[in-house]
Amino acid sequence: MAAAAFVENRGTNRADVRPVEVGAWTLDYLGPGFRVQLRVTARGGRGHISAWISPPTAARVFLVAVGNGDAHEEAVVSSNGHFEFDRVRAGSGYRLAFVTETCDRPILTPPFWV
Repeated sequence: MAAAAFVENRGTNRADVRPVEVGAWTLDYLGPGFRVQLRVTARGGRGHISAWISPPTAARVFLVAVGNGDAHEEAVVSSNGHFEFDRVRAGSGYRLAFVTETCDRPILTPPFWV
């Protein structure tokens, strides 16, 4: 989801298009009995995910790298439903996995890119 920058390469007289990894995106997911709003920001090679689950739900939330289910990070959900992941590698795909006391298996979001 990076913007593209037009750069003229005067040495070769060619134009070059390079990704500019700066921006912010808002994503909205509906789960069974809850809603999750994500704000994803990226600058350079790092991203940040700030999110809210409503209604606030006692859940374990994992950021799972697409294609590498073993690589994951867990966030703590506050009493008002806020959680975040910092220093996320930009340019990669992720999914969120939610585990609650009432679910038999994790609830997964569709993949998204940082």
